[in-house]
Amino acid sequence: MDCKDKITYIISGYLNDEYNIKNFCDLYEEYYEELDADKLPVSSRTWFKNLWEMCSRFSDIEEDLRLYPSVYFTEDEIRRYMQKFSVDKFSDKQ
Repeated sequence: MDCKDKITYIISGYLNDEYNIKNFCDLYEEYYEELDADKLPVSSRTWFKNLWEMCSRFSDIEEDLRLYPSVYFTEDEIRRYMQKFSVDKFSDKQ
């Protein structure tokens, strides 16, 4: 399974409640580091980078979210963002 397949698999798995948010974010950060983003269309590169940023700044600690709302992301924010995912993000077919 190549990196694109892994990312597609975990995004689909998360959206189907097969992963909890912490496990998803850990896996996504790992797979994103392996992704050759330069081979993706520019808009896709941006989408994947934004998701990486959101995952790296995920917090489920209410105090963090309350005190630093522009720093951390909630699970709901990440899920809403991921619902825009399409396998076409890996191709020029967008």
